[in-house]
Amino acid sequence: MTTNQRPSAADAARAKMTALLTSQTTAKLVEAFCLTERLDMRSMSSDDAAAVFLTRGKLMDELERRDAEAFATWIDGRADEGALRAAYGVTA
Repeated sequence: MTTNQRPSAADAARAKMTALLTSQTTAKLVEAFCLTERLDMRSMSSDDAAAVFLTRGKLMDELERRDAEAFATWIDGRADEGALRAAYGVTA
């Protein structure tokens, strides 16, 4: 994108998502990820499921950016909700 071009809708959406994620506490990000774990993906349309997977990926990226060691502990371990909470020190 040159300096004379307006950002695309996708660029604007990415910027908005980044701003939203970076403004949240780590505890809220953990809670949001845990919420996605409880969704019944089988009952969703493929578009809705894709949106959930994209959101989960963005949440994971932000959690890793904030604390790569906690992220690695979670991913390399059980990688379940309890392990995520424990790795980031978030209580239910």
